Amino acid sequence: MALTRLGWDVFTSPSTPRLANSSWITGKVRGGDHKVVLDELCRRFNAEVEKITQAHSWGWAYRAVRGAAVVSEHAAGTAVDLNAPKHPLSKSGTFSCAQVSRIRAILRDLDGVVRWGGDYAGRKDEMHFELQGGNEAIGKVANKIRSGAIILKPATGSKPVAQQSAKNPPNGSTNFPKNYAELAVDGDFESLSVGALQILLHAAGYRNNKQWDGVLGKLGWMDVQEWLAATGFLDTKKWLIDGKPETETIKALQRMLVARGRLDPKKWAIDGKFQAETKKALQRHLNANN
Repeated sequence: MALTRLGWDVFTSPSTPRLANSSWITGKVRGGDHKVVLDELCRRFNAEVEKITQAHSWGWAYRAVRGAAVVSEHAAGTAVDLNAPKHPLSKSGTFSCAQVSRIRAILRDLDGVVRWGGDYAGRKDEMHFELQGGNEAIGKVANKIRSGAIILKPATGSKPVAQQSAKNPPNGSTNFPKNYAELAVDGDFESLSVGALQILLHAAGYRNNKQWDGVLGKLGWMDVQEWLAATGFLDTKKWLIDGKPETETIKALQRMLVARGRLDPKKWAIDGKFQAETKKALQRHLNANN
C-alpha cells in the first residue's frame, strides 16, 4: 500500500467513500475528523487571511509531488491548496506579514496538526496546507472544533468583525444594539436576534446573505447550513445546502446547541422543530458570543 511522506494511505479514485466534498474548495478531502479540521482551517483562512476563491483552491488529486517521485499528500485527501494562482509553487512572500501572522495563529489554534507549505525548509509552497500528527491528534482537534472551543479570532490590533458590523451594517440599517448581550432570552426570534445571528455568520466568513437586516430568508439559512456543515453537525451527503429550514437543518442546529451547552437535551428533544426552547438556546449562544 502506497503511503505519503507523512504516513497517510492514498486513494487512487475520487469515488472512494472515504473522501468527502468540501464547500471551500474544488474537489474532495479525507472525510470524518480530517474534513472537520480542514474545513475549519478554510473557514478561518477565508475570514482572517483572505477570501477563498473556490475555483482556484483544490483538494484530492492522485499524483506525485511536483518534481519528485514520492506520492503527494493530496493523494491521501489530507492537503488543500488555497488560492493557488496567487501563491504559486516555489515563490516566497506571496502573503503580507500580517497575513502570515494570522496563518500562524490559526495553525497554533489547530494544535499543530496542520502544516503550511510556507514553512518548508526547501522549496516553498505557500498555497499548500496539509494534515500531520496522526488520527488521534486530529480527532482531538476535531472534537475541540465541534465543541466550539476553537472560534473565530480577529486580526491583531483590529476590532472583532461583529462589533464593526453592528455599528455600520452595509445596508444602512440602524436598528442593531451596540451590545448583543442586550438580547432577551425569550424565545421570540425576531429582527434583533436574527440580526445578531447574521452578524455572527458574517464574522465567521459566511456571506450568502449580503443584507444584515434582521430578515434571515433563504440565503441566510444557506449561511446557517454551511456553518453547521463546516462544524460537522449537518451531513451534506444526506442534506443539501438549499436554504430551507427543514427538519434536518434544525436538528443539526439543535445538536450544535447541545454541544455548546446552550440546549439541555434532558429538557428538550432534538426534534427538528424551531420552537421556543431552541430559539432561547440560540439566543443564549448569541449572547455568549457578544
